[in-house]
Amino acid sequence: AWNRQGHIYRQLKQFDDAEKAYKKVQSLANQGTANKAFSLANFGLLNQSKGNLEEAEKAFIQALEIYTNIENEAGIASVSENLARMYKNTEQFEKAETNFLKALEIHQKQEQPQNIATIHSALGSLYQTMKLSNKAQTHYEKALEINLNNNFKENIASLYSNLGILAEQNGKLEKSKEYFQKSLELNKDTKRDNATADQYGNLAI
Repeated sequence: AWNRQGHIYRQLKQFDDAEKAYKKVQSLANQGTANKAFSLANFGLLNQSKGNLEEAEKAFIQALEIYTNIENEAGIASVSENLARMYKNTEQFEKAETNFLKALEIHQKQEQPQNIATIHSALGSLYQTMKLSNKAQTHYEKALEINLNNNFKENIASLYSNLGILAEQNGKLEKSKEYFQKSLELNKDTKRDNATADQYGNLAI
């Protein structure tokens, strides 16, 4: 209950109340338990929201150690993703890559297609930021294949847009136009007005 209360306060950006709730969990939960790890992960997200990245990293790593010790693979994957996204945002790209790949390995082992596609997409974005176009293309295409096979329309539209931007950056303008057009049609079909407008903008450019 305290964990859930902290989560609600964090969503409401009432960070002081969220911190009190998460600290209450940490005082109640036994060391080395999933509850303790879950609370630490939430505490990491809270500190990340507040911009306290050093504290966020420390909490995530503590949570990851507990999840690893109790062999909770879902927890390991979740915290690894949190760390990866934080490292990407702070341009610690090698650490981001390591943690994304760790999460990907677990999702593949557990045969979770949506999560696998999400990580491939995140790796595509990471490699695109690192200007590793071939790696970015590979991971975007893997994510696209999974999403197409499972008819995840919103994710497909987003991936076509990402592939369009990547093709444009590489000077492949006809291919870029093709991707943007596909994204545009899907966004129109699903009535996502902002995303539709974005694709008109991409095509205009």
